[in-house]
Amino acid sequence: MNKQMLILPLLAIILVSSVIATTTLNVPVAGGNYSTTLAVNCTTDQANTLNASIYYNASGGAVGFANKLVTIANTTASQTEFYQSVSISSLSDATTYNFTCYVDSGSAQETSASSYPVTIDNTDPSVSIVVKEASTTTGRYVTYTTSLSDATSGLDGTETCTATDPEGTSHSLSTSASGVSFELDRLISSGTWTFSCTATDEAGNTATSTDTVRVSAQGDVEVVSGTSNNIVMIVAVIVLIWIIWALFKK
Repeated sequence: MNKQMLILPLLAIILVSSVIATTTLNVPVAGGNYSTTLAVNCTTDQANTLNASIYYNASGGAVGFANKLVTIANTTASQTEFYQSVSISSLSDATTYNFTCYVDSGSAQETSASSYPVTIDNTDPSVSIVVKEASTTTGRYVTYTTSLSDATSGLDGTETCTATDPEGTSHSLSTSASGVSFELDRLISSGTWTFSCTATDEAGNTATSTDTVRVSAQGDVEVVSGTSNNIVMIVAVIVLIWIIWALFKK
């Protein structure tokens, strides 16, 4: 038999057995921002993988085996994708992490490339809208100031500010206003206007701020702050409870 015919199959076996398995951590992604839960996803072409474990380290340090987020067991011997939604409430807010996926077949192990940086952001954006009565004596005007920001992951660009009139029509406002004048519709005789801003950060946290303006039948404008209104209500309830308690005590 030709020696080349014996060598070629042997070389093929050696080449196949020397192919290095590839393991990829798909979620979390490098540069990603996450809050509350994390839908981890790891894929591998390593044969007969028993499980995949997700390890992490804070501030981009080398990932060892000290901090394990989750181990996902296989459901079939040929499984190549491992995924599970896990809580990340134990991870520190406003902190950058480094993640890797480690797969184990019992006889062989493989580690993915790191996902870094991954930011944990469990804090809502800072959102504020403040409405004040305008000093002008002509027309029904108010001024408004808005402030929308997020210190950790940043806003996702979908932030909006609106003024909703008593008939339910929404009017767009600036999301970066400072004392901007706004005229209340003269065709609407009276009712409540709701001024509102909403913002979502890159991690999915959402916050809303509102302020209210009342227009009387006579055309008088009154700004009613949502915060101060709640305080007044709480104080009123406390006073009422105290009066009832005092009457029954007698």
